[in-house]
Amino acid sequence: SQSTYYSQSAYAPSPTPIPSPTQTTVTFDNPIPTGSSDSLLNGIFQGIDWGTGQWRWTGPYASDTTNAIYFDSNVSSRTFSFSGSARLLVSMRVYTSQNNGTLTLTDNNGQTKTQAITTGSMQLVTTGWTQTSTTVTVNFTAGWNLGIDDIVYQSSGTPSPTPTPSPTPYSQSTYYSQSAYAPS
Repeated sequence: SQSTYYSQSAYAPSPTPIPSPTQTTVTFDNPIPTGSSDSLLNGIFQGIDWGTGQWRWTGPYASDTTNAIYFDSNVSSRTFSFSGSARLLVSMRVYTSQNNGTLTLTDNNGQTKTQAITTGSMQLVTTGWTQTSTTVTVNFTAGWNLGIDDIVYQSSGTPSPTPTPSPTPYSQSTYYSQSAYAPS
């Protein structure tokens, strides 16, 4: 006699960990940029390329009790680039020392964040961006009165999902057996 049966092997894939984005906060306090307060911040510092002659750093000033950066001269915008690869700009804390103004952050992908900044306190600016950037432009209508501190960026946006494996297909096996009862 011949029998046929079907079996399905249990498929239990090992979970693949999804790497979490690495988040970095640039504080200008540890480490402290080179030079003394009000020196130029040139080149790469804490994963950001500040260019040459665009930015200065300062010790505690106005409503910021820690080190911060500001535009090198009385202009309304400056840029910075992420060093090595694109990053997701998450947030920064800012203040204005003398005049209220409007802060606009834009990146090379067209993402924009605009926020009114008033004197007297540190203000959190959260971008809400979903794409990584290589270059960010900081524009402030009150020029170099803007102080920037605690810039938070991460290695990537949303981690990519883990692929779902396909189940093992059915297999068919045929068994032959001989009857124990032989005809007489």
